[in-house]
Amino acid sequence: MDVEIIKENEERLVIKDHEGNVHECEKLFTFDSDETKLSYICYTDRTKDEQGNVIVYAGTYDSTGESNLIKPIKTDKEWGIISETLESLVKNAKEEDKDE
Repeated sequence: MDVEIIKENEERLVIKDHEGNVHECEKLFTFDSDETKLSYICYTDRTKDEQGNVIVYAGTYDSTGESNLIKPIKTDKEWGIISETLESLVKNAKEEDKDE
């Protein structure tokens, strides 16, 4: 189900979920995929799963700002693209920490 972006800046999102609940979230990253021709956003409200891992949400969005909706990921292919991007970002961050 779609999520509505109520307010956004470089680091934060305020969203309204499909039940009308408002959440303040941390924007983790955004990227465009040449493969799907879509823009993606990953974010978290810092809730944790049963194993204590921070839950990360992802969806497609209109990077032009014409629409304020985050739409759900529809295919396993898209999830793969998001996972690869996240893994690459984590790897790069670890390498930067080693260099410092």
